[in-house]
Amino acid sequence: MIKKVALVIGHTKNSPGACNRNGICEFDFNEKLALFVHELLTEDRIKSKVVYRDSYVTLPEDINKLNPSLVIEFHCNAFNGDVSGTEMLYWHEKEKSRVFAELAQKEVTKVLLLRDRGIKALHELNERGGHLLYRTEAPCIIAESFFIDNKNDLVTGQKNLVRLSEAYYKAILKYFEKVES
Repeated sequence: MIKKVALVIGHTKNSPGACNRNGICEFDFNEKLALFVHELLTEDRIKSKVVYRDSYVTLPEDINKLNPSLVIEFHCNAFNGDVSGTEMLYWHEKEKSRVFAELAQKEVTKVLLLRDRGIKALHELNERGGHLLYRTEAPCIIAESFFIDNKNDLVTGQKNLVRLSEAYYKAILKYFEKVES
């Protein structure tokens, strides 16, 4: 079976998501991250596609048309500038998504060394990301690598961008070894 991974960039160039005080936004950081992960997967002969969202409403349908084996949407949290940490979101009824969330959480927290906020199961469609996680057919997670409005988190993410992409790459490989073999 051909392994295909959809690497979804959270937000868009025109709606870039949360930003820090210096104007660095989720879209900017996560586009670089997704492209690095894509390069690593390509070297390992795993098909991957970097997905730019046209519309949040149609995103699950757009992803499902690609028929991926696995989906990860890259985001960064934001709250009040003080909260810190890494967390992964998944749909509560999807066991393979939970497994992938655990693997990604473990790999990313090893690299960034930020607070481990754990994996979070979503139960409602109106929760942030619930629409995507519920309606995507393949196992899917939303990766919140760090809080972009926390200066330390952002600096940590920027300094470790390559290592962070390697962490997601390792989590993807471990997922395929554990679940798809």
